[in-house]
Amino acid sequence: MKNYSLKFFVVVMAIVGSIGATSSNVNAQFARNNLSRAQVDRLIRNVEERVDRFVVQFDYALDNSRLNNTRREDNLNQRARDLETATDELRREFDRNDSRRENSAEVRRVLNIASDINVAMRNRRLNQATERNWAVVRTELNALARAYNLPQLGGAYNQNTYNGQGNSNLSRARIDRLIRNVEQRVDRFVVQFDYALDNSRLNNTRRENRLNQLARDLEQATDELRREFDRNDSRRENSAEVRKCLNIASDIDVAMRNRRLNRATETNWVAVRTELNALAQAYNLSSVGGRYR
Repeated sequence: MKNYSLKFFVVVMAIVGSIGATSSNVNAQFARNNLSRAQVDRLIRNVEERVDRFVVQFDYALDNSRLNNTRREDNLNQRARDLETATDELRREFDRNDSRRENSAEVRRVLNIASDINVAMRNRRLNQATERNWAVVRTELNALARAYNLPQLGGAYNQNTYNGQGNSNLSRARIDRLIRNVEQRVDRFVVQFDYALDNSRLNNTRRENRLNQLARDLEQATDELRREFDRNDSRRENSAEVRKCLNIASDIDVAMRNRRLNRATETNWVAVRTELNALAQAYNLSSVGGRYR
């Protein structure tokens, strides 16, 4: 009886020690940058509040610019709404998870979208109120990026080029072929990815839905790139669409590295990534998977 009691005591102490170690690890993740969980919570709240104001101001500014009633205005407004949605999702994930690592993907997504808007704000002169508003949003987002040890806005892309305008010796016909290759590979991957997730431990989970949505986002982004490339003569004019494809693909690449799916899906993704990296090189942008620390 005494031996049984002693064994029970040892098991209980081991469980208590494990819980304590887990708690210490969680706190250590936030302590790395001398920020408490409450401080990171406040950073996220600041981002939410600033982004909500910016979306309204940005819409108004575009309505009163030369872009009013154009497709470009619609795309920019959609990107601002995407940023608002991404910050809301970050809030939900942060409230649900204890570990900074668990919601770093949501922070990356917020920064990815914000990077596209940041390029648009640099390329176009809007009213002073909107520019001030964006400067505040960018400041809050960069504070959040530092908290998660991620690159700040403006630091994710190749800095030796002008807004990602390619200077490689590729003809327009060859770039057209690159885009076609990307479209074909992505279309195949989306179907294969959905099948692989259905046959994984993620089936019927929220994470599966989000990953499938990312794959569909990539498919839509490549379609948008095709339309913009066909409409524009200058590579610089559609570099934003290329960046969007690479941003989404980088998030999928993280998921593919973190989870083992079937071999066919992994082989398919390698082919997608190869084509996207060739396109990135043509536009002098960082390759998929090369943007994060």
